Amino acid sequence: MSPQGKPARTITNRKRERQMITIALAAQLTVYAVMLLVGLAVVFADLSLLIAMTVLVLLAVAGCAVVLNFWPFGYRDETLNFSRLLASLAMVVAVLELERTGMLGEFNWLVHDGDIDMYGKRLILHWAAAIVVTLVLVLVALFVRQMVREPRTHLIMSLSTGLVASIVTLGGASWTFLPVAVSQSMRRSYGVWLLAALIVVMLISVASTVMWIQGAHWGNDPASMNSLDAIGQALGRGIAMAMMSGYATYVVAASTLAIDALL
Repeated sequence: MSPQGKPARTITNRKRERQMITIALAAQLTVYAVMLLVGLAVVFADLSLLIAMTVLVLLAVAGCAVVLNFWPFGYRDETLNFSRLLASLAMVVAVLELERTGMLGEFNWLVHDGDIDMYGKRLILHWAAAIVVTLVLVLVALFVRQMVREPRTHLIMSLSTGLVASIVTLGGASWTFLPVAVSQSMRRSYGVWLLAALIVVMLISVASTVMWIQGAHWGNDPASMNSLDAIGQALGRGIAMAMMSGYATYVVAASTLAIDALL
């Protein structure tokens, strides 16, 4: 290859990389915008909480479906489909848990009627316990799956990527706490700082998406960044980071309980 050709490929790769970053950030910021609009509409525009929760859940399910389909986590082996299945089941279980425990009624109380009382505390603590138990069960299932396969290569890599996928889907389900986080924060003098912290987390997440794409191994062929799979990888990275930001909305909602206990 000529020395003249090498810079041209580098410039092309950088251009493709910028395109991938644009795609990822467009997807991520779109998710943030829709989620925030729905959460704010519940508090300030009297949007039905049932409609809002439905939109939040459907958007989270759609986002996680994109992530699991394109699998932007890098490592892939014969346990890939099993990891996808576990991550999907983790989110389904989380959503069903909301319905089974009657949490929608408690969400309605926290958003429209009152402060975090004993029922609100149960809601906050129950969700944290559900997340922890679900992740432990996912890890156990992944480990058992690794033990029955031959050969047992790249055990840690396979376990970690499978676990991260479930962390992403459970983060998507945690976006359902957004109306509670906004409502409870607006009732407190320090609430603006909690919402500001949520925005900061989102900005950090955006920066992390950029670094994640810049650190990806796209190969030496510029065409490798122009394929449908590359575009899917970019979408998956952006949406995965958006889904994991759902934990921040839960933390904001839970922080009102913790701070009130200290004041």
